[in-house]
Amino acid sequence: MNRGTETRREQPWNWTRRLVISLTVLVWIVLALVIGWLLQWVIGSLILLAVAVLLAYALYPAVTFLQRYVPRPLAIATVYLVLFMGLCVLLYFLGRTAFQEARSLEQNIERAIIRGDGPIITFLASLNLDWLNISKQQIYDTLLQFGRQLGSQLGTLSQQAAGIVKGVFNVVINTLIVATMSIYLLIDGPRVARWLKTQTPRSQRKNVTFLVETFKRIGGGYIRGQLLLSTILSTLTGLYMAIIGVPYAVFLGVLAFVLSFIPVIGAFITGILCILLALTKGWIIAVLALAFLIAIQVLESNILSPRIVGPAVGLHPVVSLLALLAGGELFGIAGALFASITAGIVQAIIIAAWKTWKESHPDEFTSDGDESEKTQKLAHASEVEAASGS
Repeated sequence: MNRGTETRREQPWNWTRRLVISLTVLVWIVLALVIGWLLQWVIGSLILLAVAVLLAYALYPAVTFLQRYVPRPLAIATVYLVLFMGLCVLLYFLGRTAFQEARSLEQNIERAIIRGDGPIITFLASLNLDWLNISKQQIYDTLLQFGRQLGSQLGTLSQQAAGIVKGVFNVVINTLIVATMSIYLLIDGPRVARWLKTQTPRSQRKNVTFLVETFKRIGGGYIRGQLLLSTILSTLTGLYMAIIGVPYAVFLGVLAFVLSFIPVIGAFITGILCILLALTKGWIIAVLALAFLIAIQVLESNILSPRIVGPAVGLHPVVSLLALLAGGELFGIAGALFASITAGIVQAIIIAAWKTWKESHPDEFTSDGDESEKTQKLAHASEVEAASGS
């Protein structure tokens, strides 16, 4: 009778508990969807903030080093002045080289396509295409038309000057915003971190300290890993291009270092410029450059990035690769750029939450041996109690 009553009492409680758990999960799902919907309206600002945080982490060691000899504001100003001068010099050489090579490429296109004695015309005319009823004049006319269309397409770039100027203006404004936010982070960042560790409620101080240290460790690890990866890729690119005789190999290596911080698009731009410069030395050199670029892309995506950037932020290579693919699929270039660091932070928080749960519920994580020993002790205690009662 008593057992039946207890069973009937437990059943409503079990159903109520299941209903509460289901509603809680549903509420969290709806909350996540709402947050995701809101983030799409401010994703641009969040990306700028994230870039500013990474820039501050990258410059923090240099600022800390100079702070030993000069006041912190002067150290920050010196670091940014050196960075600005370096970027100006780099952009000057990149722009001048790009202009020179664009003119050289235009001349090569004219020599290869439009002129009747160009290498493409000569090569195609040497083939036995009589069975296709194609003459040399037809080949020449087709390529001439293609060359003129290509020239007209290049000429339309001047008509799009307003759009180009607008894009450059947006880049300059975003760069100034990122630089300004990173300066404030370098000035007030240590003070804010110290305040969070010491002035937050005591019950939450341990968790806040963990989050601050996690961001610091993973952010620094991501910067170090990305710098190492960029150095390896740029060195390999510059050396290989120099070996096969591509002009401006040093320029290509420096460009590969800078653009490697931009996933997908950076490698694409570097590859296009490498192939265009290789074309000035012939088709064989261009094919060799293309083969190298494909190989280095496979090496970076499947081996170097998961094994360098992933461990730097505490991720397994497989998890790092999956995060990179998922981030790029969901949020494009920005998702791929911040995939590793985001996955590292999420993993650290999950591990910390799991450890906290284990510490607060030790009975749920006992081994079979401990459980059997505990059962034996309880049985022995019951026997002793029964014997003493009798």
